[in-house]
Amino acid sequence: RVDGVGEGEERKRELERKRRQMRGWVQGKDLTAAERKAVVEKCQKHRTKKQINLGRDGLTHNMLNDIHNIWKHEEAVRIKCMGVSTVDMKNICTQLEDKTFGKIIHRHGGFLVLYRGRNYNPRKRPKIPLMLWKPHEPVYPRLIKTAIYGLSIEETKDMRKRGLAVPALTQLARNGYYGSLVAMVRDAFLTEELVRVDCKGLDKSDRKKIGVKLRDLVPCILVTFEKEQIVLQNHSTVAIEAKCCKEACGLSNSKYDSARYCSAETLICNLRQVIVIIHVSATLAVAARSHCVVSLDAETVNEHQLSGIER
Repeated sequence: RVDGVGEGEERKRELERKRRQMRGWVQGKDLTAAERKAVVEKCQKHRTKKQINLGRDGLTHNMLNDIHNIWKHEEAVRIKCMGVSTVDMKNICTQLEDKTFGKIIHRHGGFLVLYRGRNYNPRKRPKIPLMLWKPHEPVYPRLIKTAIYGLSIEETKDMRKRGLAVPALTQLARNGYYGSLVAMVRDAFLTEELVRVDCKGLDKSDRKKIGVKLRDLVPCILVTFEKEQIVLQNHSTVAIEAKCCKEACGLSNSKYDSARYCSAETLICNLRQVIVIIHVSATLAVAARSHCVVSLDAETVNEHQLSGIER
């Protein structure tokens, strides 16, 4: 089995190397600034009506076939990106260049210009079967949990109410361009714990897709999709709070789930133990420097020292 897995990985790396080599040969020498400007000018709206619309379903087989059909007569094709897929424009550009062997030479908002390459040959284009059916909607696991990590059910309900009451960061239009949404949410999390995105008019599946992309790219925690809204919680706030509480209480991950808050007495007790250890370690270090033997126990640290250090 190990040999089979090793052979499979080696075969994948070899195929990937051949793909990169083939794409480099198709592209040929890079375009100069003047050539790039001329190709982009030919793809403007006032020069041609040929355009590929990339919508909510992303890059499909039929779209790849349309791109190659336009490349038979034109050097480049104009692509308009709309809807959910524009949340991650970097992924769109990567997939377009990888699947078509082309190169994106211009990008403005949701508009892309995809260049076919100097050595492109329409007769040697890849044979892409037509997709005669609509792709199925992705089946996501449960995105909204009953209780957010580290919170009780009542605290989670209260957070959802507060999230729906905060001012909306932005309102998303149907089939709009969402390329700046991730940056907006990240900037909002610098000062806010909860962020609300208004999605009135969008399909339920689109709201879920946008929420998943924001959860992975920001990153953040999904709080609710109620009332056609997306409410997000700052992931760093939860992580810092959980880490501090666990370190202060000395709890493991399993115990932390059932005991998020600890009493003041437990915190003071743990702090006293740490202070004693630090004091003893410092005393031993001084004794080692002076080459003398010192016997210490916890009683050597009196209450005045403890209270002073705690303050």
